[in-house]
Amino acid sequence: AVVSTQSTGPKMGLPYSPVSLAVLSLYGVVTTLLGFLGNSVVLYSSLRYDAIDLDAASLVFVQNLALADLLYTVIVLFPSLCTYLANEYVLGSFYCKVTAQLSFLPGSAICLLVLTITAYKLKMLVTPLFTFSARLARLFSVLVWIIAL
Repeated sequence: AVVSTQSTGPKMGLPYSPVSLAVLSLYGVVTTLLGFLGNSVVLYSSLRYDAIDLDAASLVFVQNLALADLLYTVIVLFPSLCTYLANEYVLGSFYCKVTAQLSFLPGSAICLLVLTITAYKLKMLVTPLFTFSARLARLFSVLVWIIAL
């Protein structure tokens, strides 16, 4: 029996035109860079300089939201961008396993944190003299991260 070494299937090329590829690549690079830089600035300025003027509980929630968004950028957007640009997965097996296991975590945490912030703001509207302490906000944030797992 003779075994053919040539593939008889269709060639897998890029499904996009060069213009579409350039636009999508630029969009991916800008989104990834802005997501990383913007969330890093929010975390750094709020932790180091106390530059964000919010009540203590809102600040804790915003910091956790920025952390979740930063994780989403690193775990989901960056590997997707690299894979898209290289037309194959180039980040190695370890990073592949880590991102496969953790890819759902930041998205779930973002949704739950937005829900928590909304509930907190509603509670502040209904009872204006009531505010969470930073400790209670941290407890709610820990619970959100545990639920997101």
